[in-house]
Amino acid sequence: MRPFLVHAVDSQFSSDDAFLFFSYTCSRSQSIHLVLLRQLYYTRRPSSIFLSPCQFRFSPVAIVPRCDPHHGFHCDGESRFRLADTRTIRHPSDLRIITQPHKIMTLYPGVAFVTGAGSGIGQQTAVSFAAEGCTRISIADTDVARLQDTKAAILAVAPDAHALVFAVDVRVESDVKKAIEATVETFKRIDYAVNCAGIYGPEAASTDLETSDFDNVFSVNARGVWLCMREQTRQMKTQEPLPSHDGRPGSRGAIVNVASSLGISPIPGKTPYAASKAAVIQMTKSDALDCSPYDIRINAVCPGITDTSFTVDIPEDGAAVRGMPVPRKATPQEIADVILFAASSKASFLQGAIISADGGHTI
Repeated sequence: MRPFLVHAVDSQFSSDDAFLFFSYTCSRSQSIHLVLLRQLYYTRRPSSIFLSPCQFRFSPVAIVPRCDPHHGFHCDGESRFRLADTRTIRHPSDLRIITQPHKIMTLYPGVAFVTGAGSGIGQQTAVSFAAEGCTRISIADTDVARLQDTKAAILAVAPDAHALVFAVDVRVESDVKKAIEATVETFKRIDYAVNCAGIYGPEAASTDLETSDFDNVFSVNARGVWLCMREQTRQMKTQEPLPSHDGRPGSRGAIVNVASSLGISPIPGKTPYAASKAAVIQMTKSDALDCSPYDIRINAVCPGITDTSFTVDIPEDGAAVRGMPVPRKATPQEIADVILFAASSKASFLQGAIISADGGHTI
């Protein structure tokens, strides 16, 4: 099957269903309209006439100059290329549509590092990175068995992904350092760091808590995040910026800390937890100021009541849930989506932001 040739566009896409809309007037004037996901990439000629759509059922699609020595691919019969009416189409000789099975554009071409990846939001975040095209992922948690489940889920959605597993207690400085160093040794850099490791702690008023209860919650939730951020930013400062696919300024890295809506608006019986998450919020802002000159972005996401092991004792039909503007628990996927946005180049102007993803709890 002869390749169809179009106006100069040089992009790569990674959708299972990329829709192409062609329009032609004559061999000297042609244009292409390409709709992918929710974005519109197009070139336009003023006198072009719109024909009918064609659809590719493979991934990805690339449109490159025919003379480009790095691309020698042709559309073949397997691409199932279709046009409703080919009689009105003429084919210029300088460009061609091609398929590139091993070159996929993604918002996450770099390396991800996720703590607390054994369950809940951290696990979903790691899997979502893989689902969105990130193929180099380090996952860390104290529970290695659960990490193996996470790795299996990553490979289920992205068989070509490379996932490193680390047993890390974020309270232990050497654990954090070793995981960062091993990640860099294998992948050469870290571009998206998500600090999700945390504990809830006992539910009681301060008068009924032991000092060890307070220390343990702060050691994991606040000190642990600080240790991770310190090692992550030390590495990010040394690496070259990762170019953006759409012309935005490059970044040496993006860090997303998982805080909590209770760090903004506490509830009774959770003083150590709420205070530790408030500390994460302030560390996020402070380190964002310090790291801005190095093109490193640091933001925080504050989930509300989310359907994880932390909230199994909170009934879906209870007052805590039904009293929110959005009267239900969030899914881990909903929180992971916000985290991935904050880590991506789409959030390139987001710095030191505290994003509430809490169903309106903190309104």
